[in-house]
Amino acid sequence: MNYPCCTFLGHQDCPSSIAPQVREILQQLIEQECVQTFYIGHQGNFDSLVYTVLQELAAVYSKLSLFVVLAHWPIHEANLDLSNCIYITDIDEVDLHQATFRRNHYMLEWSDIVITYAANHDSDTAFWAAQARQMGKRVIEIQL
Repeated sequence: MNYPCCTFLGHQDCPSSIAPQVREILQQLIEQECVQTFYIGHQGNFDSLVYTVLQELAAVYSKLSLFVVLAHWPIHEANLDLSNCIYITDIDEVDLHQATFRRNHYMLEWSDIVITYAANHDSDTAFWAAQARQMGKRVIEIQL
């Protein structure tokens, strides 16, 4: 059986107050839709918040797989467990913006469900949510 996979795309300056909403959405996906695999970026507050919530949930739901998809190699990251990281090797020759663009595209390709938090409707996150919809992905938008 193929279980649905989930990814996250959000504004780097998200407030910590969305953590309970993220946890509730994730618990529903895990319990009701059997989502077990999660892909997350590694840039900004949204990624950090989601990563923390997923680590807490992994202690309760033992079958979860969490992969951090890197847009660039983290040179000075003492707190990052590299054993669960995916590094897109073909991004070495591009700048950070293009590397992030490619990373996000890969994460959308790999996932069935996309959870987003956009600080405003003109953000990169809004662009990626539209891309996800065009690809036929289910998009769950977190609102304040």
